[in-house]
Amino acid sequence: MTDFQEIIQRIFNGEKALSYSALSAFLKSPRHYYKYVMDKETTEAMEKGKRFHMAILELDKFKEKYFVLDDTAKVIEIGGGNPRITKIYKEWKAGELAKNSGKELIKKDEYDIYQLMIIALQNHSICKTLLFGGGENEKDFEYEDGDYKFRGKIDHAREKYTVDLKKVADASYQKVKWDIERMNYDLQGVIYSKANRSNLHYIVYIDEGCNITVCEAGKEKLISWESKYTNALDAFTRCLQEDKWNMSYDFWQPVVRL
Repeated sequence: MTDFQEIIQRIFNGEKALSYSALSAFLKSPRHYYKYVMDKETTEAMEKGKRFHMAILELDKFKEKYFVLDDTAKVIEIGGGNPRITKIYKEWKAGELAKNSGKELIKKDEYDIYQLMIIALQNHSICKTLLFGGGENEKDFEYEDGDYKFRGKIDHAREKYTVDLKKVADASYQKVKWDIERMNYDLQGVIYSKANRSNLHYIVYIDEGCNITVCEAGKEKLISWESKYTNALDAFTRCLQEDKWNMSYDFWQPVVRL
């Protein structure tokens, strides 16, 4: 038995959990799922996503993990045409890095954007209550559904609802509404709601201009979304039983008739 076959067998036996990301990869094709499982590549975009969520939802942890080199005052103090190439600056920078040994360095511009986003969300008519009115951020969950176990984190959860926070290039509704189905955020909403045993789910989109769109999915919408979830699990089982992991988009549709 190969490593991959062992992994999926453990998933089917409930020894290893599925996640939104894994099932979303499978919805592209079995081959995409295979790559997701075997490669586990971490991209810069994924790292930025982690930093964004931590900065907004777990700021204390963010400050423990990351270090922002703010050299504004030092550059003004040194002056001149290119203060960052001077010995004084280099010695100062080395000292700052030493003081923050063990932390990951991120750019000040990135950190400043996160600070502006926090302010925008806290001042937003809905988000100030939705995200900051109590509840639990980055809530761990695990639940079982038939032969499968699911595990992951909910961005924000309260007793009656869950929230999925997304950073996007353009948060206008005309842009983000297509992402719900295309990026399988509907699938994520179903998984979050099942894990939290709630019937209300929100997707909060924010862009770097601090523009915000809030989408609400109530009980009826979540029920309509659930067909994607159940169909995905049924197809996953069929793929496992028939060993179709080498198939690409033809697993879902052999021929696209125009």
